[in-house]
Amino acid sequence: MTVGLEKRTIQMTSRDFFIAITIIFLWGLNIVAVKIGAVEFPPIFLTSIRFAAVSALLVPFFKPPKTALPHIALLSLTLGVCHFGFIFIGIKEADASTTAIILQLGTPFSIILAMIFFKEKISLQTAFGLFLAFLGTTVIAGEPKVGNIIPLLFIVASAFSWAVSNLILKRLSGVNVLAINGYMGLFAIPQLLLLSYFFEEGQVQAIENATWKGWCSLAYLVIAASIIAHSLWYYLIKKHDVSRITPFILLSTVVAMFSSILILGEELTLYKAVGGTVVITGIAVIEFYKWKKLKTND
Repeated sequence: MTVGLEKRTIQMTSRDFFIAITIIFLWGLNIVAVKIGAVEFPPIFLTSIRFAAVSALLVPFFKPPKTALPHIALLSLTLGVCHFGFIFIGIKEADASTTAIILQLGTPFSIILAMIFFKEKISLQTAFGLFLAFLGTTVIAGEPKVGNIIPLLFIVASAFSWAVSNLILKRLSGVNVLAINGYMGLFAIPQLLLLSYFFEEGQVQAIENATWKGWCSLAYLVIAASIIAHSLWYYLIKKHDVSRITPFILLSTVVAMFSSILILGEELTLYKAVGGTVVITGIAVIEFYKWKKLKTND
């Protein structure tokens, strides 16, 4: 999650570069942890447990201004319930590597929403990047082995929810991202528990029968992916323009794909390889154009 902050420096130091690489691996491996956790726990229930732990660790120490609470409450629905909830639901049946690729659609969706709500115009290069991103997703969805397409639709909906959340985050510029995470999770917990109560079962049994892998995946989601990675990301965006460091995050998808293959034993099919390459190329075209435009304006 990012918030819009003014750029502080232009050149990245070696320390900043190391931090960016650390974030890439933390968020890349996050998708493996989500997959393991979603298999052992009911996915919506797992999302609520994650936010309960994150909130318990952050709320006592980071508090947003009262004026930000209404936006954070709305964010708890679009980001906490829809974005994260849909990821956990979709990945239970879908491959983790496929999930990581499709989630990149959040960037094209954000551009489309900006065109609709802020009347932003896009360049020919950006339009081409959008085309490639959606084309690559279509290739992945057309793989015969995919079978049930419903899990992929949940992941696409998750990416769209992330894009919608970015519109809300624009109104939270300058608010500590850890405060946003803590209170967003706090507001999302009752919503998620209510949904889990009506649409899931076996929550107590899942806790009783969870293996060490399940608990380790939950710990990773809370500590590494939510707190450490976001703290490091917040450090970088306080120093650099977001457009300069976002391209690094593209590499987290590559880490997610290979870690899913190595750790989870997923197969790198031709559809996934071709579709993933096309999607990442499309996002790279979009981000490179933004970076080039920013460099021109310096």
